[in-house]
Amino acid sequence: MATPSMRSTIEATVADFMKSYEDAVSASDASILSRTLAADCTRQLAPAALLRNLGMPVDMSMGNEAYEQHMAGELHLLESVGIETLDLSVDAERRRAGARSANDLKLAGKGVFRLEFCWFLDFSDDGRKITKVVQFVDSAEAPKFLALAAEVAAAGGGKGSGA
Repeated sequence: MATPSMRSTIEATVADFMKSYEDAVSASDASILSRTLAADCTRQLAPAALLRNLGMPVDMSMGNEAYEQHMAGELHLLESVGIETLDLSVDAERRRAGARSANDLKLAGKGVFRLEFCWFLDFSDDGRKITKVVQFVDSAEAPKFLALAAEVAAAGGGKGSGA
C-alpha cells in the first residue's frame, strides 16, 4: 500500500514539473524541462488527430534530449509562461498522476495566449522522477498558437531581438 508521503512526493514532483516550463522560458534553457524526469523518460504528444493535422507522426515518442531540441525553438519566442494546475489526481500506489493545466504563454509582440493541456505521468519507485509523460494538447487552440509563433519567428521576434 502506498504511503501518504508517496502521494505528497508525487504532488511535489508534479508541481516542480509544471514550474519547469516557467523556469525554462525565464532562463531560455530547454534542459530545465527535464529536471524532474528520469534519464530514460519518454514523452508522447496526443491526440493523434492533432498530430496528423500538424503533419507529425501519430506514434511519435521522444526522449529528454529530443524534447528539449523540439522546445528550444519555441522557448526564445516566449516572453513568459504562467501555468495553473486546474486538476490533479494521484494514484500513489501505482505511482501515476493525471493533471489538467492552463498555460498562459506570452508570445513576443503578440500578447498572452492560453493553451490547456492534460498530462498523464508515471513515476519512479520513490516518486521523485517522472518516467513517462503523455501530453494531450489543446487541439482547438494549438494550431492558432503555432501560427502566431511562426509569425513571430518569421519577423525575427523573440527574446533579445528587440521585437
